[in-house]
Amino acid sequence: MMKKNVFLAVVMLAFTAAMVFSVVYLNNPSMFEKRKNETAEPKKEIGAITEVLSGEIKHIYETEGRVVYGRPDLYLDVESAVYSANDNVEIFVEKGEDVEKGQALFSVNGEAYLSGSTAKVISISREESDGETALAVLLLNYEKLVISAEVDVSVYQKINYSTPVQVTIDGEVYESSFSEIGYEISNGKIQVSIKAPCKCLPGTTASISLVTETIDNGCYIPVRFLEKSNGKYYVLRKNGDAYDRVTVVVGEFFSHEGWDYVEIKSGLTPSDIVAFEKYVSQSTNGGSSIAY
Repeated sequence: MMKKNVFLAVVMLAFTAAMVFSVVYLNNPSMFEKRKNETAEPKKEIGAITEVLSGEIKHIYETEGRVVYGRPDLYLDVESAVYSANDNVEIFVEKGEDVEKGQALFSVNGEAYLSGSTAKVISISREESDGETALAVLLLNYEKLVISAEVDVSVYQKINYSTPVQVTIDGEVYESSFSEIGYEISNGKIQVSIKAPCKCLPGTTASISLVTETIDNGCYIPVRFLEKSNGKYYVLRKNGDAYDRVTVVVGEFFSHEGWDYVEIKSGLTPSDIVAFEKYVSQSTNGGSSIAY
């Protein structure tokens, strides 16, 4: 009799629980649904859009160079004279001083000896022999200094003696030009020489920028609108109310006023509008969303 009463109690308890569950479920079924929005993968949406830009694009090749050193025969000059004890000699410069072309270095009996170039006085020496003295002023000729650099063979066909050259030395940017373009290949490189654009010393390092090509009306877009997949580049191009993923051929990557751009050689025209996609994750808690 005891076992029968326990069995009936258990059955009644289970029945009551089932009834309560049914009532709750019917009145609020969302309590038992999986919150898909919280676990779903982020979806893509169109982010910013922009028109394809057009204008002058310069193709820049950059390399490093150094002012030629260890070759005093290339850049040292000497201004000298021989005088006797009765001659009147005056020296107008000091060792380490910079002088301008045509500036008087010294005179003998009123005859001035001038610097033939913009230069630095390296030394002033006197040697006596047989009652006469040889006076010599050794000069570093700034105008004879050249920067030695190497360029890739691929660049060789794009440069000539009128190619604009930009030289950066100690943070200062100067305009210069080629003094020599080599013709022998070594390890895929060709030697070039560039006129030193400022007063500097042999061995000074320099950064070189060459304009290898100028395109007057090239197309370009901000880099962030460019996609790359399997070695190819793509953009989202507006087509009516939709966006098509199209393949493009890119050229020069460059910066302007702090923004990064890429040249588009084919696949877009200046009238096109492009966009990039952003990922958006949705949350049911408060309806917030996160874009990235």
